[in-house]
Amino acid sequence: MKNQKEKTKNEKEKMKNTKNILVAPCLDLSLTSFASDNKKYSHFHAKKSSDAATALCNIVNYNKVLTQLTQKEEMSVEDMVKIHELTYTLENVLGKLSEDLAKAVVDLEDVHLASEKLDTDAIKKHANITTAFSAKQACGEQKV
Repeated sequence: MKNQKEKTKNEKEKMKNTKNILVAPCLDLSLTSFASDNKKYSHFHAKKSSDAATALCNIVNYNKVLTQLTQKEEMSVEDMVKIHELTYTLENVLGKLSEDLAKAVVDLEDVHLASEKLDTDAIKKHANITTAFSAKQACGEQKV
């Protein structure tokens, strides 16, 4: 019985390896064709994050799919291609959040310094630090 299970497991492994061997060169050729030209190609559509609220929704939804794919016991080539596709949007998300966080750091320092000087106008001007990060926007379930 144990030998039969091992044999079945080995056969499944061989089939998986065969599939990967057949699909990988096709993927490699398509990626190589993009890389062979001096132009920069974005062969997958990436969602833009125009503001922090959208970026937060995108990171929640896209990271959910990424987590589902990476928690599989075995990832297929198709799973890896989907992961590659997801990274374009996640890169946009992190870029937007980085920009907004850098601005928030400056605004927070301005609020801190204004509070030391008891400068009400400056405090009010820069006190909207968390507005972008706490917007009450319903992300909902988005198709990823």
